[in-house]
Order: sequence, then structure tokens, then C-alpha cells
Amino acid sequence: MSRSEISHFSEAVVSAYRGWYRLIDKEEGWEAAKYVLINDLSQSAVAARHFNSRAEVRRALEELRDAAPDPKSAERLEQSLSYLDQDPTEGGSREAVVKRGIPWRPIDDSVLDQKLADFEALKRGLIHGGRVSKEEVLTRYNFRSGPPGVSAELERLGRTFLERFRAEYSSLVPADFSMREVVSPSPFHNMVTCEDGALWYITNRHAAVDYNDGRRAFLALHEVGGHVLHFSQLLANKPLQATAPHLLCLAIHTYDAYFIEGIAQYLTALYADRIVPNTVLAMDVKRSELWIAVVHRNMTQMLEGKIDAAGAAECERSYLGGDPKALRAYYEGLLKDLFFCCQIFAYHSSGETLRPALALQGANLADFLNKLLNGHHSPAELDRLVQQSIR
Repeated sequence: MSRSEISHFSEAVVSAYRGWYRLIDKEEGWEAAKYVLINDLSQSAVAARHFNSRAEVRRALEELRDAAPDPKSAERLEQSLSYLDQDPTEGGSREAVVKRGIPWRPIDDSVLDQKLADFEALKRGLIHGGRVSKEEVLTRYNFRSGPPGVSAELERLGRTFLERFRAEYSSLVPADFSMREVVSPSPFHNMVTCEDGALWYITNRHAAVDYNDGRRAFLALHEVGGHVLHFSQLLANKPLQATAPHLLCLAIHTYDAYFIEGIAQYLTALYADRIVPNTVLAMDVKRSELWIAVVHRNMTQMLEGKIDAAGAAECERSYLGGDPKALRAYYEGLLKDLFFCCQIFAYHSSGETLRPALALQGANLADFLNKLLNGHHSPAELDRLVQQSIR
């Protein structure tokens, strides 16, 4: 394919996905559509294709898959087709997760106990050193709806994190980003998306979204220090943009989410460990990593039939506190939502896959970051990249 043909193919992919999003939004019972449509900004230069039925979407995606310029694009479209076959009212299941190419990696309570111990050790050290009081820690993680101005605070924090990253790792050049605030009942907090070469940081101001002090700091670091910094490198990668400019279009599958969320988790941990160790922000990151592991453990056990939503709620309460009734409703919702059920498995598994690379230093770290942030990685490829880098 010539460059112009590849560009035409990519625009056709983006147009098909956007048309699919709009069709799904009309189908009752699939809450994922509310999440995905947040990304469909009205100013987009690529128009959404019109579809009247799933059969029309399937034919369009099959044609694009068969015309894909490379195996990665074909695989990406094949993963999307697997979502198209899913009954929109069917909840998550182990089979659904595995079918979408996500490694099934159950964890036991020893993993949670270790992450809890890491968090508690850092917390005790900060309290003993006078960096934070016991009272501040007790209130830092209490539920708090997003107050007026929370988006501006997240933007300020995010830009600070980007500057610190750039000062520490000069090869990482962040692009600019804009803020957009929405109110959505879907169970997402924040997200970063790319539309026609522009990065957007989207915050959800729904009353059910938790913006406690620790959560705000972690969200800004994960979304901006993670996703914005990652997507900035992709946008600056001219060869990649020539062959796969549709890479940054959020699609209804989790092949991309696996490595994208893993990279955000890795960059977040790298910032906490190397740039701001032994700080309140590092404590916030440790607590968020514990929460991600708890939810992962609970979801695998629920889908294996070992516990129900009440058991998952009790597990989370024992590690992190919280209202049992609200926690049970949260897990019941996850079980009914295929999209978010799959998303949950992207965070912990991919983040832990990359964790050994936190030990890299100097030129080895720089080489790893370059390969990590400028590629399109399947789960197996992500595993190989880490193993090759830490040898």
C-alpha cells in the first residue's frame, strides 16, 4: 500500500468505529456505549459511517480486515469483530475475557497482602517523618464527589507531572492537551483520548465518581503522566503515523487497552519510585495499586464462581474500607458489563507484566522506554519486551 492508501484505510477504520459507536448507543442494555461515545468529539474531521444494523457493521469490518496493510491492523479488527458477536445484554465471563485476547491471570490474597504491606510501610514512614499526619491519612481516602474546579486542579497537577518527567527523561517530549468535562453515569472516572491529532483529558463530574484527595493525585498522574505522555510519543512517531494513524482511535475491544493501560501503570510507578519516592503522592500510587489488585482478584474469583458480589465487597472492605452496600452494587454492575469487565483485567495484568522493568537504569531504561512507547504490543509481545530488556 502507498502512504495515501494507508491513510485512506485508517480514516475508513476510524469512520467505521464511530458509526458503530452510534449504532450501539441505540441498543438498550450496553452501558459501554456511554463510555465510548465520550470520545466521539463533534469537531472530528473524520465523519462517522452510517449503519442500520450489526450485519452492516460486520460486513464493513470484515472488508477492512481483509484490506488491512499489516497483520497488527488485521488482528485489531478481528478483536473488534469478536465484540460485535457479543450479545449486548450478556455480562462478563471468563470465556469472554479470554476470547478477547486478555491473559487470564488469577492472583491470591498473598499478592494483596504484599501490596497492603508496601502501602502501610510507606504510610508509617511518612507519618513518623512528619510528612503527613494520621488524621490527614484517615481523611485523604474518604469518598468525595468532584468539587467545583476539580478539572482545573487535575490539569494543573498533570502539567506539573509532565514537566518533572521531561526534566528527568529528556527524550520524552509531551504534547499539549486540552480538558473536557462531562457528566456520565458510566463507571469511569477520567480518560485521555486522541482525536485528529489532538489530545483530550476528559473528566467525569458525575456525583458517583470519587475525587478524594489521594484519588485526584493518582488520576492526574495516571492520565497525564501516563496516557498523555505515552500518546505524545506516538503522535511524534512519523513512521508509525504513516502506517497506523488509527492506532489512537479507541475501539470496542481490549487488545489496545491491555498495553495502553499497562504503559500508564508503568509510567505512574516509575514516577513514584524514581522522581518522588517516599512522598504522599507515592503513597497514593501504592494505595491505588492495592485497589487495582483487589478488584482484579475479586473479578477473577467471581467469574470462576468462587465468590459472589457480596464476597467481593467484603474483600475490598477488609483491605481498603468502604460501604459494603455500595461496594456490592459496584461489583454487581461489573458482572453485567462486558466492556468494563474486560477493562479491569487490563490494568493489573499488564501493569504487573511491566513491573520488573522498573529496575532498569540509564541507557537500558532509555532504550526500553523508546521501544515501549513507540510500538503496538500484544500481551505476548509485551512479555517478550520486558524479558529481553531485563536480561
